[in-house]
Amino acid sequence: MSAVQKTTLIGIAAAMEIAVVYLFGLLPGIGLVGAMAAGILLIFLRDTAGALSSYLCYAISAVLLLLLLSKKLPAAAYTALFGYYPVLFADMAKIKSVPLRGLLKLLCFEGVLAIALLIAKFVIGFDSMHIMQAAADRGFTVKTAVIVVVVLYQFFIAVYEAFLWIYYTRFNESVTARLRSVIRRR
Repeated sequence: MSAVQKTTLIGIAAAMEIAVVYLFGLLPGIGLVGAMAAGILLIFLRDTAGALSSYLCYAISAVLLLLLLSKKLPAAAYTALFGYYPVLFADMAKIKSVPLRGLLKLLCFEGVLAIALLIAKFVIGFDSMHIMQAAADRGFTVKTAVIVVVVLYQFFIAVYEAFLWIYYTRFNESVTARLRSVIRRR
C-alpha cells in the first residue's frame, strides 16, 4: 500500500470516527457507545494499513474530538480508553503469558480510571461534593454511588472486551480479506 493510500485511509477513518462520536453524542445517554464504536473503526484501519497508521489516526481523532465536540464525555472516553484499546488489544493478544496479558489489561483499564479521577480532581478542579450531594439527593450513600459507578465501568469494559474478542476470533480474517480486495480494486 502506498503512502498516499495510507494517508487517505487515515483521513477517512479519522473523519468517520469524529462523525460517529458526534452523532452518538447527540442522542442522550449513549455518547459512550459512540466512543466505543469509533474505536472499533480503528481495527479495520489496523488490518488494512498497519498498527502505526491506526495509532496515528487515533491521535488525530482524539485531538480533533476534544477540540470540536461540545459534549466532552464521549470525546474524553474515546481519548482515554476506547480509541487506542482495540489496536492495543490485537498487540496484547500476541502475548502468550496469560497472567502478563491480564496484568497489562488491568493496568490499562484501572490505570486510565485512576488517571482520569486524578485529572478531574487536581487539573480540572472537579469537586466530588457535587457527586456526593447528588447521591444523597437520590437516597444513596456515597459508598453505594461509588460502587455503582465502578461496577458500571467494569460492565462496559467487559462488554467491550467480549465484543473485541468475538471479532478477532471469528470475523477478523474474512473482513480483512474483503477490505483489502476493495482497496486493491480502487
